[in-house]
Amino acid sequence: MALTGIFFSSFLIAFSGAMMPGPMFTATMLMSSKRGFVSGPLIVMGHGTLEALLVVLLYLGFGGLLKNNMVMGGIGIAGGITLLWMAYEAFRSPDNALTEGRGGLVHGSAYVAGIVTSLSNPYWIIWWVTIGLSYIVLSFHYGMKGIVVFYAGHILADFVWYSIVALSFSFMQRFLSSKGFRAVTLVSGIIFAGFSVYFIWFGIRNLV
Repeated sequence: MALTGIFFSSFLIAFSGAMMPGPMFTATMLMSSKRGFVSGPLIVMGHGTLEALLVVLLYLGFGGLLKNNMVMGGIGIAGGITLLWMAYEAFRSPDNALTEGRGGLVHGSAYVAGIVTSLSNPYWIIWWVTIGLSYIVLSFHYGMKGIVVFYAGHILADFVWYSIVALSFSFMQRFLSSKGFRAVTLVSGIIFAGFSVYFIWFGIRNLV
């Protein structure tokens, strides 16, 4: 596969994955509806920083460690607890818990939100130690240039999709009343809570 093929296939696969709803999508929806378009790219920057680190780890041969059931179980439980806290922040006071409360998601850094919502999702790790690792092996046929091209296609897909999401919800921002944002916050809390239960179950299943 030529470098152009690696780039475009990496972009298409990552784009299809990015379109699947998850904690990162929910964070983008919530933060951009309150703080505007810039939240989307900032969240992807945090996500992309973490992915760059993971690419390096996989390149150095740590894929086997990340596949370990104990590691996956720990990631699932820790991620579920993190999302449970985010859900609690939303439910605690939908009007201001996420906008004024100390440590609230919207009040905090969008860049950090990109890191936290990625780490909280064990399926993100699974994707990288399976599909991602396969692409790294394939790309390395072209040396470090191949790895860079693969990563560029992958992260560009995230920037494109989450910029679209952020633009959509930031546009809605001008039409949202306080009740409208309260509804967005509560829906986000429900989604976070649902993922938290699922990820904790995933973690326990891998540990037993």
